Amino acid sequence: MKILSIKIGKNSLFPEGFCIDLKNLARVSKNSAPHDNYQSAYKIKTGLYNQVLLCLTGINSTGKTTILQLIAGICNLVLMQRTTEVIAPILRKLQITNERSFKFEAEILQDKTVYLLESEIVKNKDEFVYKDEVLYKLPLSKYTKGNKVDDFKLYKSRTEEVNNPFFKSDESIARCLSSKAGVLVTYLDFFRELNKRHETPSID
Repeated sequence: MKILSIKIGKNSLFPEGFCIDLKNLARVSKNSAPHDNYQSAYKIKTGLYNQVLLCLTGINSTGKTTILQLIAGICNLVLMQRTTEVIAPILRKLQITNERSFKFEAEILQDKTVYLLESEIVKNKDEFVYKDEVLYKLPLSKYTKGNKVDDFKLYKSRTEEVNNPFFKSDESIARCLSSKAGVLVTYLDFFRELNKRHETPSID
């Protein structure tokens, strides 16, 4: 899986929000080596590539480190199927509460499909949970740098999983995109739930 772009909604540190676009229309040159893996690592499809280099510049205390922390946090949530605990420190820094939510969008490339994830996280007592999430999809063949939400087709929503006993409030629905990891997570959730319902008797 690859993340193609990340959009952060308005918050206390970034009143206008911001977007990190990791796509590039300029062609990535081929390496002269016999087995060229350089271009394949960055090529999304003909005419669309991942950025080879991305720079953040600005004076002190303008949010550069916070932006990097948010990018890393969202990568952990989406690509590594981590819980919201992984970004809890930065959410506290953004002063996220039950009324003041943290919203983000991420474009994700998986095989020949581009997914658009829209997520909203709030604070519930002492933990951060997903209030709402929607996942859209679009064939890579129809994907361009300027696609809008209306171009995508609804794939999955958080409300569909509300009665799933293995679905946790601090886990993203994006975990369904990784088949191998998804199978592993499903089995782990199964045994975790099984242990909750049926305590294993201790052996003396």
